[in-house]
Amino acid sequence: MRTKLLLIPCLLAWITALRLHAQTTYYVTGQTGNDANTGLSIAQGWATIQHAFNIATPNSTVLIKGGTYVEHPVLNVSGLVNEPITFREFPEEEVIIDGDPALGSTIMTIENKQYIRLHGLIIQGLTTPDAIGILLGSTNFNNVFDVQITDVTVRNIGWSTDPGAIPTENDNAQAIVGYGEDAISPMSHVLLDSLKVYDNITGFSEAIAFDGHCSHCDVMRSEVHDNTNIGILFAGNYGVCPDPLNDKVTTSIIGECRCWNNVSLYATSAGIYLDGADDNTVWRNICWGNGYGVEVGCERDGVTWANHIIDNLLYENHGPGLAIGGYDVKTTGQVLHTRVRNNTFFHNNTDADGSGEMYITKAGTTEFRNNLFLVSAQGVLLTRENISPQLGNTSDHDLWWTPDGDATSVEVDWGGSTLTGFDNFRSVSGWETNSLFADPLVVDPLVPDLHLTSSSPCINAADPFTGIAEDELDLDGQPRIFGPLADIGAYEFQGWSGVPFTHQALLAAGPNPCHDLFRIASERPIAEVRIIDGSGRTLLTFRSPQRVLNIGSLPAGSFTMVVRTDQGVTAMHLVHE
Repeated sequence: MRTKLLLIPCLLAWITALRLHAQTTYYVTGQTGNDANTGLSIAQGWATIQHAFNIATPNSTVLIKGGTYVEHPVLNVSGLVNEPITFREFPEEEVIIDGDPALGSTIMTIENKQYIRLHGLIIQGLTTPDAIGILLGSTNFNNVFDVQITDVTVRNIGWSTDPGAIPTENDNAQAIVGYGEDAISPMSHVLLDSLKVYDNITGFSEAIAFDGHCSHCDVMRSEVHDNTNIGILFAGNYGVCPDPLNDKVTTSIIGECRCWNNVSLYATSAGIYLDGADDNTVWRNICWGNGYGVEVGCERDGVTWANHIIDNLLYENHGPGLAIGGYDVKTTGQVLHTRVRNNTFFHNNTDADGSGEMYITKAGTTEFRNNLFLVSAQGVLLTRENISPQLGNTSDHDLWWTPDGDATSVEVDWGGSTLTGFDNFRSVSGWETNSLFADPLVVDPLVPDLHLTSSSPCINAADPFTGIAEDELDLDGQPRIFGPLADIGAYEFQGWSGVPFTHQALLAAGPNPCHDLFRIASERPIAEVRIIDGSGRTLLTFRSPQRVLNIGSLPAGSFTMVVRTDQGVTAMHLVHE
């Protein structure tokens, strides 16, 4: 009996802790609303987002009717664990929050708040010194925790209205910025997902930035483009947090983003920049038309430590696809223990200043592996500045290629000396012992479509000792290893070349031609179905599929459908109408 008496109160307490508040929906209806209303129906909607930011309760959703709201809301409520507060647009309606310099320099402020969801809003139109679209700030022990900002657009935030204006260091604006100022507790578990951040005139600042004591602050699946400086920044060593040991962004991800045309008129700006940040991952991004594609640096005294640049496509940037290292001789700043692997570089340094595909300064113990370099007609592979320290850097199991295919004419700027010829570069540097100078045989270098064809020498050519997690995906979202070894470059060849088509036991498959739904059955359990186009690229993958496949996302045309069971593989022709 004592056991039951003890368990029942504990169970009741657990249920109470799990859900303390009833699920509630509030409405903001703009000009038709009134902040004196209950907010519990459209007819009783509130007038302002600020009122919702003052009143909303845990486990509630605030639906905002379409329209333009000229206000600078400051969030004054938090959710609870398992009971977040969601602020989002009314379905199929456009909610714009317009900035007004008379209301201040920040449109939306979220400081020391937890369990918040912000979705589907457009934040725009603020021109003033130090303008900010969304400010996230941790200034005490409460901190920012478990905040998700999804499908939000931030545009036209600027220190000036003139994108051609040359800023000074005092001219700044930021679309989204997170400052971790607390020395004890980091800003953490912040997710920026599926954002559109563009046309911001940021001066000496960045479009998206996290700085100071921040961890698990991820930027995912976002489009960041046509901003006048750096696209996405993780920073450290700037004194945002008073504890120097915690004054940096750590254990965070920039993943699956598209960053283009983030170009500064006063310096070389990267699409993605890690500056003084530790143990972060830049993964499966595509960066083009920026100053640098990706930069890993350390502008202040200290180090940038143990970051990972993996499975990215860096192409046709004004400068090198990757810049790495501290560069200021007046500071101790250097970059250490960075892994740069399985990236594809294509025709970077469009400014043709002779920098090549990579630019290396004060970087030590950096490991370059399994990268594919399609060098521009300049024929310059990379530049390594004559600046110390640079110890323990290695590069191997890469593949290099130039349009003329002449390995004897390529150049490397090696500490101020020009090394001519690929073999000479290998001999002097000690790099690229197991690397190739060969045509990678990509699908189409003119488009460019840099997927590998079935004859590519990149296939199964990665360093066999590369540490790759079982669940790692390539740039297409396909398994990173498809075969005995990983491939060189950002794309893993997913074709079925060399796989025996031995299993012919499909019992039913059709209709063929089909529209969206395709039915399939086999006498053996089906492990995987792939839909492959004429170039060998996998367009759809179904793992352990049901009997009915939805292929509605395919364009009209002819494809190969490959079915894998435990007994082998069967291929058949498929027409999608």
